[in-house]
Amino acid sequence: MVCVGGCSNLLFEDYKRNFAVLFKNSIIKNFFENPHHVDLLCHYIRTGIKDELDNAFRKFFFQIRFIRYINQLIKYTIIDFLRKGKRETDRVVLIYDKALDEDGEGCLGELLYQRTRVDIEEVVTDPSRFIQTIEHETLYYALKDLTERQRLIITLYSAGSLDIEIASKLSVSQQAITKSRLSAFKKMKRRLCAPS
Repeated sequence: MVCVGGCSNLLFEDYKRNFAVLFKNSIIKNFFENPHHVDLLCHYIRTGIKDELDNAFRKFFFQIRFIRYINQLIKYTIIDFLRKGKRETDRVVLIYDKALDEDGEGCLGELLYQRTRVDIEEVVTDPSRFIQTIEHETLYYALKDLTERQRLIITLYSAGSLDIEIASKLSVSQQAITKSRLSAFKKMKRRLCAPS
């Protein structure tokens, strides 16, 4: 038996004045914005029975906590998504098809294969000869900046050798070759993408 109307408003305003500190709490303030909750409070003031008011507040507070939980879940899901995206973009170090110039003319793959076809076996096994065949100045210096081991790996890799084949030629693990190759590509990418 909840009363509705003017008597509720008078009782509620009187109660609000007597317990002003309680109504400074934003949750309490929002709870009593619903006229039904005001009527439940008036019913409690008149009868002393607060079961309905307690149940209504529990439901209200649960909704607030649930919404906060969903907000936090969305927030951390977005953070995880962005971290995974960053890891994925960091993993793709250098792409052979990516244009080197703003004009879109030429890509790294074309530049690596534009060496002379004379004595291909010697060029593939000798990194210094391989570098001499590079005509693109920025790519030349990007390869020159690599360590001797990285130049050898890039030379063999550009000739079509797989990491496992390079590893067996150099008597090291495939993981070591992959790590060195990716590190070399990263250095080359920094050099190639650096402003002139």
